[in-house]
Amino acid sequence: MARAKARRESEISLVIFDKDGTLIHFDEMWSGWMEQTVDAINDALRGRFPLGDVAVDSAKVKAAIFDAMGYDPVARKAVSKKPLACAPMPLLRQVTADAVAGACPGLDAAVIETAMVKGWDREVDWVALAHPRGDLRALFLWLRTELKVKIAVCTTDDYEPTIQTLKAFNVLELVEVVVCGDKPGPPLPPKPSPEQLQHICRKAGVDLNRDGVVMVGDTVTDMKMGQGANCVMNIGVLGGASTVEDLSEEADVIIPDLDHLPKLLSRISDNRETWL
Repeated sequence: MARAKARRESEISLVIFDKDGTLIHFDEMWSGWMEQTVDAINDALRGRFPLGDVAVDSAKVKAAIFDAMGYDPVARKAVSKKPLACAPMPLLRQVTADAVAGACPGLDAAVIETAMVKGWDREVDWVALAHPRGDLRALFLWLRTELKVKIAVCTTDDYEPTIQTLKAFNVLELVEVVVCGDKPGPPLPPKPSPEQLQHICRKAGVDLNRDGVVMVGDTVTDMKMGQGANCVMNIGVLGGASTVEDLSEEADVIIPDLDHLPKLLSRISDNRETWL
């Protein structure tokens, strides 16, 4: 699908990638994490109420969290446009805690927080859960050396696991700016606010009103963020956390995977007036 024309004639200067669902396989990472997190929270609650207190129904807790987060346990997939697909980790934590409270009326807030600490804040090997969607180093090297553009990553995930993952994929040194749901930099509104992309452009020395900035992501939230920031093109990648129907509503172009990105960007760069 393609529906955009160039909004300026400048060459592409910066390509901004979402991480989960775009650079790495979304459900391969988050389905296991989601299920393990709910089990750990239920284990913590059962430990607090070993005699099976009526205030805690593990099945009800699990169903409530999955529903609030937007997770389909049968398909083992995130639901498009729901929190798990696009919200930052602090918000996901709050959504989870609220779901536990709703499933266990009268349960003390301190007990819920103890369960959250044991379940949510447990040690997770994020690098082991991350599986790249293609040869990311080859793609980033091509962008830097052939297309001569800067690269940034804008993700709702936390900073530490994001940096660990980019290091593990051997691409961190090729990335100009990394912005995450918790840090670094000044507090920024979450996606789809354009302020995250505006901040990235300032850090990268790119002028959104003059230079060509492209947003690449797998969710409607990514596309709306790019639109709000006046990116010259917003490229949706299938196979992530949004359906093709949802992406079609907002993306300028949709590609099946990252392997199709170099050809598309080459065509855009070679013909700046019509773009496609």
